[in-house]
Amino acid sequence: TCEPKENYVDNADDCNDREFEINPGAEEQCDDIDHDCSGEPADTPACDCVEETYGDSDYLFCVQRRPWGKASRACAEYGYDIVSISDADEDAWIAETVDTFEDQAWWMGMTARPGSAEWNWFDGEAVSYTNWSESMTRPVVRGEGCGLMNEDDDGMWSNGSCLEDYAFVCEAPSDDFGGDTGGDDSTDDGDD
Repeated sequence: TCEPKENYVDNADDCNDREFEINPGAEEQCDDIDHDCSGEPADTPACDCVEETYGDSDYLFCVQRRPWGKASRACAEYGYDIVSISDADEDAWIAETVDTFEDQAWWMGMTARPGSAEWNWFDGEAVSYTNWSESMTRPVVRGEGCGLMNEDDDGMWSNGSCLEDYAFVCEAPSDDFGGDTGGDDSTDDGDD
């Protein structure tokens, strides 16, 4: 006679009664299997992105390549914004972090209108700190109004076609996401 596997339960809540490891309470894995019965395999940000903390922000370094608009929307779906860089220290830390990945260019949250040399962050705030590559001294030409950090150019910034697929960086305040996630916390002054 056939015996069911140990812990086998035949009910409508479980999406795969043949596999004990696949059930509504299972933790999603980063593969092509829907472990938690959500209807989507690998449907957590951790599967596509690496989370790090710096200062008072959490960052997602997302290696799946997308056009700028889709990258920005993916950040929002994860509860983040596409990154805005406010100073040289943050810029250097992000450049150092992206250097650990194979991807060469990373979307940032800045855009400019064609014919303009004026850049704004995704929320409309003017870009005050910059780290432009020497080649980026001209007004934006049509279709190239999205900002990139280039790992192969020591983290210098350039513009690119918003329709091209690149990796991207997301950012959110650490307070909203439970604090340290294993990255560098530059606000730690060593006092206990």
